[in-house]
Amino acid sequence: MLPMLLSLKRYIENRPDQIANALRHLARQLLHAIGQYSVRADSEEYDRFHQAFQEMARRLEEPAPAGGISRLAEEAVSALGEYNSRVQKWFRVQSAELQSIIEMLTKTMMAIAAGAEHSISRLREIERNLQNATAVEDFQAARIRMSECLNTLRFEIERRREESAVQVRELKSAIDRSERRACGAKRLPGRRDPVTELPDRPEAEATLMTAAESRGPFFVAVFVLERMELINMRFGHAAGDQVLVAYAQHLADHVESQDRLFRWTGPAFVALLRRTETIALVREALGRFASKRLAKSAVFGTRSVLLPIEANWTVLSVADAHPPATLIRQIDAFVENSGVRVRATG
Repeated sequence: MLPMLLSLKRYIENRPDQIANALRHLARQLLHAIGQYSVRADSEEYDRFHQAFQEMARRLEEPAPAGGISRLAEEAVSALGEYNSRVQKWFRVQSAELQSIIEMLTKTMMAIAAGAEHSISRLREIERNLQNATAVEDFQAARIRMSECLNTLRFEIERRREESAVQVRELKSAIDRSERRACGAKRLPGRRDPVTELPDRPEAEATLMTAAESRGPFFVAVFVLERMELINMRFGHAAGDQVLVAYAQHLADHVESQDRLFRWTGPAFVALLRRTETIALVREALGRFASKRLAKSAVFGTRSVLLPIEANWTVLSVADAHPPATLIRQIDAFVENSGVRVRATG
């Protein structure tokens, strides 16, 4: 046994390059499998995790002894374990929020049903009294009871309407909070545009630079609303703000959960898209909602005006931006060509 082990030891010592290449091949397969089958939950967490593995893949191609490759593989497995722990926590939070929403919905439906059952019971009692009535007094008494029942029912309907409105608002707020948490791609910590509540241009530029440097499968969609200057001049900035909010919601409703949406400048919006398709297919998919003509009933004071909403839009490939700062210039050029003056950012 000992001679065989000594022979194996000499074999390993005499072929360090072959051993390192074999370990490097195994490590490549490991990194590929982890990147391919890791669960996407919170998009921001996933992007950080994906970028970390891209850095590991780069380090793996650098010359290193077998021990260094082994340590890199251990680092990858450890990072996967930490990411999975965060994913489990994210799913637990989502599950708790959904359970809370279902509980609120159940209570709302039960409250509405309980009020209806009480009123129906009283009406059926009056119906039975009318069927058994034998004198005018019986009909008069039934008429009085019916009037009382209808007044009570009217009051109950108003009360239930107010209670239901409050419960529906609470339910909607819970759903909105859940959607914002679930669609982490649409939110970023830091500065936000006060009108649309989207991340603003500095946040957008930082995110776009990170995407460009990662060389990942990203595209940028740019949307510029038309006639906004005319709307602001004729109806005031309050009406223009309502149009901006409506279009921002339109975009948020149609981009995918892993996408990131920003207010760029003025009437311009930017979306960072992670796609594996060709740019032609990405344009075709966006055209289904980006080219749609919309309308917003803007209210200011006692007046209500139906305002048309249309946008110029384009798609840029992040991978084609060399250097990455070129991407910012391309976006500004499209916005300016759409008739919007772009202010320089510092």
